[in-house]
Amino acid sequence: MPAVGESGGGLRASFGLSDAEVEVRHKAKALFEEFDKDHNGVIDKTEFDALYESLREAGVCSGDKEAVLKGLDTDHNGLVSLNEYVQWFVRLDRMKANDVD
Repeated sequence: MPAVGESGGGLRASFGLSDAEVEVRHKAKALFEEFDKDHNGVIDKTEFDALYESLREAGVCSGDKEAVLKGLDTDHNGLVSLNEYVQWFVRLDRMKANDVD
């Protein structure tokens, strides 16, 4: 199974994703890497604080920080993995697309 960061061709072939869906996943990965300051593959509490502020300033979220973390941290280990972030980002992108339709 291809990793999130694999080439677009691999994602399209393996999962039947459109070019737009592949682009959303690549954008999510790039943004995740910006906030994973220690490059250990997860966003910890300190890194999440910066991510949350960025999301809030961009108008992406306005909810309680702990509620946003809970929505991202689906395995409830206190960390946000790349896969958790990408899944959340894709859901957010779909909701945004539905609002435009």
